[in-house]
Amino acid sequence: MLLQIKNFRFWMKAKMGQRGAAITEYVVLLAFVCVIGYALLDSTDNGLTKSIGAVIKKVTEMLGDAETTATKKSS
Repeated sequence: MLLQIKNFRFWMKAKMGQRGAAITEYVVLLAFVCVIGYALLDSTDNGLTKSIGAVIKKVTEMLGDAETTATKKSS
């Protein structure tokens, strides 16, 4: 009987340990998603959305300049 109690106790400890690890992983993942979401939706001047927009605008301008230069050379 004592052996069965010890086995049950070991089994419960192992199960709760795994469940705690899984919950911790989900909490860390949720926190990461929240931080990324906040960075994307931040409406201040330092927001990631504005930075990404500035990079896209700069790349578009550079591609336009390259296209203009290429058409001038081929004419």
